[in-house]
Parts: sequence; structure tokens; C-alpha cells
Amino acid sequence: MASLTGNLISSTYQSVLKIGTNNTASANLNNVTDGAGNTTSLYVAAAATAVSGTFAVLGSMTVSGILAATASYAANANLLDGLDSTVFATTGSNTLKGNQIVSGSIIPGGLAYDLGSLQNPWKEIYVSTGSVNFTQNGVVVSTLNATADSFNVSSNITVGDGGFEIGRGKGVNVDTSVILGAQTMTLATGTAYSIGIGYQTMNKLVNGVSNIAIGQSAGANLVNGNYNVLVGNLAGRYLSEQIAGIIPTDNTYVGSAAGANHTTGSQNAGFGAYALYGNVATRTTNKLDNNTAIGRAAGNKIDGVSANNIYIGAFSGPSTFTQESYKLYVGNGDVGAQPFMYGNMTGSRSLDINAVLTVSGSVTLTPQGAPSTPASGTIYFSSADTHFYGWNGSSWKQLDN
Repeated sequence: MASLTGNLISSTYQSVLKIGTNNTASANLNNVTDGAGNTTSLYVAAAATAVSGTFAVLGSMTVSGILAATASYAANANLLDGLDSTVFATTGSNTLKGNQIVSGSIIPGGLAYDLGSLQNPWKEIYVSTGSVNFTQNGVVVSTLNATADSFNVSSNITVGDGGFEIGRGKGVNVDTSVILGAQTMTLATGTAYSIGIGYQTMNKLVNGVSNIAIGQSAGANLVNGNYNVLVGNLAGRYLSEQIAGIIPTDNTYVGSAAGANHTTGSQNAGFGAYALYGNVATRTTNKLDNNTAIGRAAGNKIDGVSANNIYIGAFSGPSTFTQESYKLYVGNGDVGAQPFMYGNMTGSRSLDINAVLTVSGSVTLTPQGAPSTPASGTIYFSSADTHFYGWNGSSWKQLDN
């Protein structure tokens, strides 16, 4: 090629460009300088061209091969295709590092794509006061949205064959149960058809069917049990299998601390605060069966092994801790007050009425032999001679002719 030194190509083109030191395009990228020796941002090789610095396209650009960043920028390319390359894959997957800021919407290309996976779930998802919409066939069927003080669901919450849980601990296998509250039914492994609502409600329950506990620590120590209904803070709190092999069943305690200190037994019913409350000192050894108490603190002093008692009225029952069975108390007064009615429902059954008794109609005395231990004023109708007799404190006196 002829030398152009000192010559002009034209009046408007007064210098030429130079590639590297030998003016020849080689396999390596060489800087392009102008005729005065000033470097430019353009690099040229026999099969490639590169730009160092900002590359601006003022019109259309068509890339027929791979578009890659220069080596000096590879550290910031962040493995676009996941293969330690700066190439951005148009098929397959790309691995992005660092924060990605998107100024538009991210829309999948169909219904077959997920956000995260079983092995690689998202740690946290933040949603503003906008909504999370569930769609079906292009129509929104349910919406979740939240504000500072509420969480709203636009459709019904339906639980199928599984359980419904909010705020529970680590229990599993609680099919068909409803669990609501911190530390509620946390050990449940074989529980079904049960409802636990409240802090530490039935939190030791392992196995059981159809137990209902509502209130703080209601049934808190129940490990195994069936068909128990415990409603009220501390209701049935220590109900448990303290005596080996005896599983609490069919107990109903309604009221704050109702049945709180009775641990073992079945078919008891206590309605009212502290009804059938029990003895704190002996709760690990007592056993109740078939007792009924209605009213505040009714039957709250029965202790030990007690069964088949009926207590009706506030504070009805013995005034001190007592083991008893087949007793009836009816009253409504202070602790220790004489009951309106007191009865013994077994053996030589008796009923004491501490009030004036007025009968409108007839009274029938069943014929019998003379009572062996009569109290003064006792009357009976003799089955031997068909006469009425009364006890005056020392002997029987015939009352009729």
C-alpha cells in the first residue's frame, strides 16, 4: 500500500485511522487510533469488534451472533445463564445475583410456571396494601388483602379432610380437628374430631377423640381422653390419666376452673365457676365418676374417690373436703350453710328437708317394720298390724285407734 504521509485524501477527511502498531486486523483486539495518534474506544480484530466505555445505539441494531460483555466487565455480569458465562440465555434458565429492580410487571408465559419450588422456596414475600388474587379460567375467584388492622378474605374458608389450625405448635396428624391458639394441642399425634381454642388448651393431648376445650389452659394436662367438653379458663385443667389405665371420658365442665383439680374419672358434669373444683393437695390420687354439680362452687369440696353425687345450687355440698358417694344436696347459700335438702341415695335411703313441708293432696306411707334407729318424731305405718306409730324419743306410740 502506498504511503499517505503528508497527503490529504480530501479537504474534509484529513487523517486516517490506525489499528494497533502494524495497521493490520489480527486475531486479537487492537485499539483504533486516529491519524494524530489519539486512542479511541473502538477495538477491532479480524473477526470481532469491541467498544470500551459507553456503547450507544441511535438507531436499530441487529445482532446475528452472541452478544457478550468484554472481559473487563465479566465480574459484574453475574452469571446470566448460570454457566459461568456472561451470555444471557434466551432458552433454559438464568441465575441472577444481587437485587433485581423491575420497573414493570413480571408476567409468566402461561399457567405452567411457579414462583419458587419445593427445594428452593422464597424466604419472605412482601405485599403492599394491594391484594393477592386467586383466579380460575381468567376470573378472580377469591381475594386476600390486608390493612394495618385487618386481614380480609373475599370468600369462605373451607377445610376439607384435614384440620384447621392457627397459632399451634408442633403437633401433627390432627385430622378433622380445629386448633386455635398459641401452644394449643402441641403434642397431638393421634387426635381426631377435637376442638381446642385458647392459650395452652389441651397442649399435652396425645391421643383422643371428640374432645372440646375452650379457654386458657382448659384441659391443659389431658394426655389421653375421649368425649370430654371443657369450657372456661382452667376448666378441667388437671384432668388426666393419673391412675393407670383409667382414661377420662364423657366429662363436661363448663365455667371458670370447673373441675380444675380432679384428675381422673368419667361421666362427671359440673356447670358453674369452680363447680366440682376439688382439692389441690390430693388431685393426683382422686377419682370422680357420675357426679353432677350445678351452680357456682357446687360440689367444690368433694375429694378422694367419690361417685354418684348430686349438688344443686351455689356452694351446695360439704363444707370441708370430703370423700362421699350417693349424696344429694340442694341449696343456695354460703359455704357450710345447712342445705335446703339433703339425701342419701343408697342403702337405707333418706331425704332431709330443712323447711316446713306443705302437701296439697295425700301422703302415702309405705307399710314397713319399725325403723331400727329412729329419730324423735319419726312416723311409720306398720306392715304387721296396719297401725300408725310415732317415736317419742324413748318408745313407739300408736297414733290411731
